[in-house]
Amino acid sequence: MRIVKLTTVIAAAGLLCLGTPGFAQEDNPYGGGTRLTHNPAEIEYAPGNLNQQDRARVTLGQFARCIIKKQRPMVMKAVQRAPWADDANKALFAIADENCLANGELTIPTSLMRGAVYQELYREKYSAGPPVLVPSRIDFAEGVKEPLDKDIAVDVAMRQFGDCVARRDLYNAHALVMASPGSGAETSAINAL
Repeated sequence: MRIVKLTTVIAAAGLLCLGTPGFAQEDNPYGGGTRLTHNPAEIEYAPGNLNQQDRARVTLGQFARCIIKKQRPMVMKAVQRAPWADDANKALFAIADENCLANGELTIPTSLMRGAVYQELYREKYSAGPPVLVPSRIDFAEGVKEPLDKDIAVDVAMRQFGDCVARRDLYNAHALVMASPGSGAETSAINAL
């Protein structure tokens, strides 16, 4: 049950990251430095043709892949904590690896960092196709102290929304999470949802 719950959270978080801009280093045309072995020319489209938000999402995805590759056990522990747990942000800061940047710094809000890691873990695990979801909806507020503060309430609502979208159209939700930022596949999946 925990794996299925985490899978649904990963799918929901991937949907949440969709249109959210990240901010990266201004003087780098690719939106931030990276020491990843992934050559930008290998991306489906030229990063320079993307808008600032899509370039930032490409950079964030590359950064997430790098930290997963370098620190998988710590990453898994960090994302298994509820975002509202007292030590959740500290755990995310601990997995940020400066060796994944060529130079400068990358400022990432923890919610975007968590979402990018969820999305990359989902892409890794479900590259062949979407998961089978449990039939009943997940109670994302389970274990949260009442009354919910505003940030926690928003987080729970966003997870519920992502779960609802994934349950209504799993295949297009999967296509959206798997699509490259700013690509035709991403636009098609958004339009289908």
